[in-house]
Amino acid sequence: MARDFREEMEALRRQYLHDARAKIDYLAAAARGLAGFGGPASTRPDLEELRRTVHRLAGSAGLYGLAAVGEKAREVDELLVRVLREGAAPDGPRIASSLSELVQALQEATRDEVTRPQETAGPGRRGGPGGPPPASRPPPGGAAP
Repeated sequence: MARDFREEMEALRRQYLHDARAKIDYLAAAARGLAGFGGPASTRPDLEELRRTVHRLAGSAGLYGLAAVGEKAREVDELLVRVLREGAAPDGPRIASSLSELVQALQEATRDEVTRPQETAGPGRRGGPGGPPPASRPPPGGAAP
C-alpha cells in the first residue's frame, strides 16, 4: 500500500512538473512586459491572471517538494496583491525581477526532474530498484549496441 501511494505521488509530481513547464513561457513573457511597466498597456500582462497563476504555484509547489518555487511564487503573489488589492503603486521592475527568479526556480526544478532517477520504479523500469543500470539500457526504440 505504501508503495502504491509513493507511485501515485510520483506520477502526480511528474504531471505537476509537466504543467509547470508550460507556465515558464507565460511567466517569462509577463516578466518582460513588467520590466518596462510604464510602457503601453498592450504590452503589460493581465495582472489579475498573473496573480492567480503565481498564487496557485505558491499554494501547491510545496506539496511536490518544490520549496524554492513556492517561496518565489509567494513573493510575487504578495507584490501583486499589494498592487491589485491594496492599491499600491506598481513597481514593474521589482515584480519583473521576482518573476524572473520564479522562472529560474521553475526551470531548475523541471531540469532536475529530467535528470532525477525514478525512485519508485520497479523491476525492469528505468532507474528504479531492480531496473537496468543506465549504461546497459537499450536506446529508445532499438536494441542495445
